[in-house]
Amino acid sequence: MLPADDAYTGLAGGGRRVFVPEPGVQLVQVDPARAFWTDMLAAMTHEDVGAWIMARFYEVISARFGLDAPGSSISLRAEATLARDPASMSRGPSTGAAAAVVTSAIQLAPDASRGDLGLSLYVPNEQGFSCGGGIEHPRARFERVTVIPYAPNTLVAMPKTDQSFAGYEPVDEPGARRDLLLHEMVLPG
Repeated sequence: MLPADDAYTGLAGGGRRVFVPEPGVQLVQVDPARAFWTDMLAAMTHEDVGAWIMARFYEVISARFGLDAPGSSISLRAEATLARDPASMSRGPSTGAAAAVVTSAIQLAPDASRGDLGLSLYVPNEQGFSCGGGIEHPRARFERVTVIPYAPNTLVAMPKTDQSFAGYEPVDEPGARRDLLLHEMVLPG
């Protein structure tokens, strides 16, 4: 039920393209895939989804933001995106954007034959190295620990920490792609 290729819009740099929802009643008759994904993205940003995700990672989030102190709280915003990446698009080890709190991706692989397109997890070669976010680091400074295979309906979710390095290895194969339903809980602003 993925939208046609022309329903995606390119982002600056890197090759990632995202689906841009166009809400409207006529969409169901004209383009059922567009209508489905427009509704799905709206549902993914519902507060119940965010609460469920936050509950899974409460201890890490609480430690990061000091939520155990009396009267403490945090305000977050949910973002959902349907993305299509060419397999040649890579991302070196990164802890993600500084505003990210929890990042999730449902891998929409057609089958399990391209596990190599999955998310790689890294540890830095330099003991104790950390990063507050927003920087993509050279692979040579890291050891890849594992790849979470790109497989149908695989959910990958992780809280943002200064030591949670993840990325995508480059794959040089024309026509290969990575389809992802991305969800992030982020700090407003």
